[in-house]
Amino acid sequence: MDEKLFKVIFLVAAFSLTMLTGAYNQNRLIKYEARNYGTVSRLTLNLGNAGAFTTAFFAVVAALLI
Repeated sequence: MDEKLFKVIFLVAAFSLTMLTGAYNQNRLIKYEARNYGTVSRLTLNLGNAGAFTTAFFAVVAALLI
């Protein structure tokens, strides 16, 4: 197997896992805040967006480095 291809697949898998973990944690936070406080803070809502942008940024950087 081509080493470059392996690196790309590995990075995509790692970033996907990071995204899923972030989304899962954001979902738990939203449920917790809604249940306990009745509102969801803007910080929690922005958490998912920040994770998505960070992941996309690192994916681009990694693609350029390989």
